[in-house]
Amino acid sequence: VTNLHNFNYKRDAWKDKRVRQAFMYGIDRESILRDVYNGTAAAAPCQDPYPAFWPEGANYYPYDPAKARALLEEAKADGINIQGPSYDLSTYYSDQLSKDVLTVMQANLADLGINANPLFIDVASWRVLVDNEANFDFTYRGTGAGPAFIATNWYTAENQWGIDDPNYETLVANMNAAFTTEDYTAARTALCKYQNEEATFAYFWVSTRYGVVRKGVEN
Repeated sequence: VTNLHNFNYKRDAWKDKRVRQAFMYGIDRESILRDVYNGTAAAAPCQDPYPAFWPEGANYYPYDPAKARALLEEAKADGINIQGPSYDLSTYYSDQLSKDVLTVMQANLADLGINANPLFIDVASWRVLVDNEANFDFTYRGTGAGPAFIATNWYTAENQWGIDDPNYETLVANMNAAFTTEDYTAARTALCKYQNEEATFAYFWVSTRYGVVRKGVEN
């Protein structure tokens, strides 16, 4: 599962690549992975949770608040200012680890002059707010995939969040048209590379999931 900030492009601020990249540089992903996850998650360059599809030379947006502030200042000069208003950072996660993650994110963003308000809501209400009505600012969520399938409707014409990028139509079409393993891998890697370069969403990490089985269970 890849965890990310899903931006709502119906809010004009997220349409500016500099703002999205500022979020990436402004959140201390390394310390979250080290101190909150305790090494049970790894930084991801895009939505794809499989390293086999991660491009070489991807930008992992190392923590650089000075660079984040500079990007925000550039955007502000062009009329995009997200410093001042309060933004709801919604999530359906309610576990303590996720609350700790959002606490760090809130502090990091506050250091950039961005007021993020963590909003913990139940799954059903969250789905209405985010996936059905698209009435949100940005949200912390997870998304999974399989080695032979990754959902792409978030990025193409049917997405509900206002993303309008014809490059995604081409990248997805190339991936869906691939008949060989090599062609599919190359096309899916190209999709990841573009997500990484554009910071379409703020892609953070892939976490390790654990299961528990009662002693004595057989087969």
